[in-house]
Amino acid sequence: FFFNDTATTEIYLFPYTTLSDLTAVKSLAFHPNGRILAVGDGRGQIWLWDVLSGKPVGEALPSAHRGAVTALAFHPDGTLLFSGGEDADLCVWEILSRSLQKQLTGWHQREIRAVAFRPDGQFAVSCSMDDRLRLWRTSDWQVVLTREGGRNWALALAFAPSGNFLASASKDETIKVWRVKLEQLPQSR
Repeated sequence: FFFNDTATTEIYLFPYTTLSDLTAVKSLAFHPNGRILAVGDGRGQIWLWDVLSGKPVGEALPSAHRGAVTALAFHPDGTLLFSGGEDADLCVWEILSRSLQKQLTGWHQREIRAVAFRPDGQFAVSCSMDDRLRLWRTSDWQVVLTREGGRNWALALAFAPSGNFLASASKDETIKVWRVKLEQLPQSR
């Protein structure tokens, strides 16, 4: 498939058969440079694809998730990839070395539904089917804030470009907008 924009630039979308090494695609995230697409699959693997060539950038990242990779987000500077899985684990990947920098286990009890970075990269957020949102300080990957979502777990997350607001969409068809006040968060040690 492809789309044509008004300047007749073709943007190719990979047919499913092109991704023959993947089981069902569960999550996607574009690198800030717009050329690399991270693809999380149903076997717990993360692939980096060059969207211009349509080819993978090397092999899959080393396996760290048990089960599907359900959420992906690149750090705004492109150096890190934050992943969440149906195993309830979160992983932080260093992109250049393709290595696992940090594995965050035991913080969520059910499948991770979404992850996102604050636009300045100082914080990241995760949400899970355990009805919790967790705000992480990225300098040391410590939880600085936990919010209960009630019985209706969050499905999606997005920071405002200013980083002052976080939106979460929930299973009960509501959207909550949270004000993020940095001065009220614990500072790194």
